[in-house]
Amino acid sequence: MGFPCNVNDVRVLDRSTLYCHVQYHNLFDPNKGVEGIPPYWLGDKGYILINWIMILFKEDGQHFILELFYNKKYKSSKYVIENVFGILKKIV
Repeated sequence: MGFPCNVNDVRVLDRSTLYCHVQYHNLFDPNKGVEGIPPYWLGDKGYILINWIMILFKEDGQHFILELFYNKKYKSSKYVIENVFGILKKIV
């Protein structure tokens, strides 16, 4: 039985067995990345920054060019994340 569509993504993740495996069993080992880049998840503004979840830089006008580039790439990936959580809500 899944979660209702109006349940926040952060809550779905927090209550999933996947979260437990990642958070407490070091599933995203920084030494197991691709070409020296450790694996990360992208979270929206509801998430806190932890060692395996990346979030947007705040849009306060005080950015370096790399932060702007990162935010642009992040936003272009957002639809993928939302689709995955749509699927998770149906099966979790």
